[in-house]
Amino acid sequence: MDDGQSTYSSATAGVLSSLLSVFFPVRCVHCGRPGSWLCAGCASEMKLVGPRKCNRCGKPGRYNVPECHECRGRRLQFENARAAFIFDGPVRSLVHRLKYSGHRRLAEHMADLSCNRDNLTEIGKEVTLTYVPLHRFNLPGRGYNQAGIYASALARRLELPVEDLLCQQYPTSPPTRLLLDARKLNLCGNLTLRKAPWSPSRRRVPRPA
Repeated sequence: MDDGQSTYSSATAGVLSSLLSVFFPVRCVHCGRPGSWLCAGCASEMKLVGPRKCNRCGKPGRYNVPECHECRGRRLQFENARAAFIFDGPVRSLVHRLKYSGHRRLAEHMADLSCNRDNLTEIGKEVTLTYVPLHRFNLPGRGYNQAGIYASALARRLELPVEDLLCQQYPTSPPTRLLLDARKLNLCGNLTLRKAPWSPSRRRVPRPA
């Protein structure tokens, strides 16, 4: 039964958001220009991942190849991976602000930017959205799970289910401080599926609007 608490909380959140926008106006996360999370100039610098990439991990390259040198000969625990944008410039700024600066509302803007990009997944395929969570020891320091709120925002736009299916077995070191080989070891054997029984809901991927 709805006791009005959720409505009250939503109204309170709306008032607080309005007050924050007055006293702390939104600025471009990359250049600092006021008005929006990403100004038109910086948005134009975002680079889409084009057709020249590794068809396994999705890493951009000079050619379209079945496997890049990093994937070749390795046993990977996924079929393939894709990204909407190259992780550089304004895109890097968006991700870092969401992760490290407490700007949770950025997840909504990032979902808007990425939800209608082509070739991220097969249209009509039945999928369940999930995300890589923080370890429970790291969550209090961050205050929120940035991947989770982004996945939820993306799920709302695509009208797809999102479920908490993964867990980290142990805390990891910040990847920004590690080289590539150390990053691989940092996550090796860490991510597992949550214990059964669970039956994730699925829905077909819609065509972009």
